Amino acid sequence: FDERFEDKQLTTVTKLPKKSVFVEADGRQLYRVMENLYSNAAKYALENTRVYVELMEKDDKAIFSIKNISKNPIQLVDGDTSLLTERFVRGEVSRTTEGSGLGLSIAKNLSLLMGAEFELRVEDDLFVATITFKMA
Repeated sequence: FDERFEDKQLTTVTKLPKKSVFVEADGRQLYRVMENLYSNAAKYALENTRVYVELMEKDDKAIFSIKNISKNPIQLVDGDTSLLTERFVRGEVSRTTEGSGLGLSIAKNLSLLMGAEFELRVEDDLFVATITFKMA
């Protein structure tokens, strides 16, 4: 996604453990989940900002998160982020030209099928997606 991020002047700040982290997951499905999350950031992050990507270990879990500042307000009802993972839903009213509204729904469903936990958090214009996998 370097090229897509560069087009919007997005800088990736990556924080990874020094050693390899192995999780119980289907490689092709995991790729699709990550692709959808990075694509979401590339489409909807505020230009000239940073996208934070982190992988950390805690107990027997691997926790992946991706954070970005949204270029437009994310419309939530009472802070409920569950609607963002519904099919054909976009969190920003202005999201009318790019995407189908399926990316986060697919990412969540594939994560759950692989036994992971999937969480979205929105704090003002900060968008955070976190996936927690059991380590292999």
